[in-house]
Amino acid sequence: MIYTLAMQKAVRSIKPPHEFVIDIVEYDLDPRNRFIAVRFYESQWGYYNESERIRCVAYLEKIRKALTSFGVKVTLEPVIDTGDTLPSKLKTRGNGFLK
Repeated sequence: MIYTLAMQKAVRSIKPPHEFVIDIVEYDLDPRNRFIAVRFYESQWGYYNESERIRCVAYLEKIRKALTSFGVKVTLEPVIDTGDTLPSKLKTRGNGFLK
């Protein structure tokens, strides 16, 4: 297991902008090439203005830096979706999120 409890605490200490949904995914099938991906969903970008998108990018970079500080490889992994596959009770509809 790559993603430790300490990493989880570090990630959760960073406040996300808006209702921005991410996943932390471990790729550890090959012991020589193990890494963590920060997965985010393309469908969210359409609901944010430019300054909100910049805050989302800054958030992703903070998450990436927090995880790399533990000595693991980290990549950002965009997912092109329709909004119906968000791993949350929040689904995108119209101009925002419905709970």
